[in-house]
Amino acid sequence: MLFRSKTLLAGTSADIAVTNDLVKGTLPVTQAVSPIEPGIEYSMRVSAENSMGYGPVSNVVTKIAMAVPDPILTASAGPALHVDEIQTVTTAATHIDEVQTITTSTKLAPEVQMVTTTASEYSVIAGKIAVRFPEIRTITLQHSAAPVTAGTFTVAMDLCTPAPCAAKTTAALPYNAEASAVEAALNNVSVLGAGAVTVTRSGDGTSIYKYGYTWTVSFTGDAVRGALHKKLDGSANPFLVPTVVALVPAGATITWRSSIPTIRSARTQRSKRCRSPRPIP
Repeated sequence: MLFRSKTLLAGTSADIAVTNDLVKGTLPVTQAVSPIEPGIEYSMRVSAENSMGYGPVSNVVTKIAMAVPDPILTASAGPALHVDEIQTVTTAATHIDEVQTITTSTKLAPEVQMVTTTASEYSVIAGKIAVRFPEIRTITLQHSAAPVTAGTFTVAMDLCTPAPCAAKTTAALPYNAEASAVEAALNNVSVLGAGAVTVTRSGDGTSIYKYGYTWTVSFTGDAVRGALHKKLDGSANPFLVPTVVALVPAGATITWRSSIPTIRSARTQRSKRCRSPRPIP
């Protein structure tokens, strides 16, 4: 901007001009500072200077120098395929059957049974007596490799009392029949009759019992008694024969065994008959 005015200066065509264009050049209000390093924090303040001296100082400005990034040379974009991620977590544990063994023991205590006969004084007992020990038969069902899961069996007998001999067979019994079911089948009126036997069962079908069960049959009644393990001619008498009807899996067996009570010792004692003492004269 230029201001012109008349003055009282002496001389021809005398005047005065005022201008504020004091700084020449490009961007007169900036100043390049060098050298600086990218990434380093710098703090600066400025003050103007002229022939009259330095002006007031500006506030401190703090900046981190950054280099000019390289220009992008190429750029491309394409579709991204969406794939669901599947993660499988599998847990497993080994199954181990726990086997607990309980062992008991006791001292041998022989059983003593006494048979006593009595008679009036000076009398003699005539005739015979017999002591009966009920015979015991066991029926065992088992498998060598796997648990029995289904099937039935029957028990057949040859009865010769009353004559003539006749075969008697129970109804089909389940492979895991309870003792009461086997007892009821044997005591049926069409087989042995009421009260002929008592039955107990052991085993639970696990590997400890060879995947099976054992039924113990005691001939405690009066319907069948005597030496059941022998025939009249002295040969072995199967008498109680279990037969498989159909057991699953194949290969299961069922057998019987006779158990004759053993008398370890026997002793007889006979009392003597004594006369009354005679008085001395």
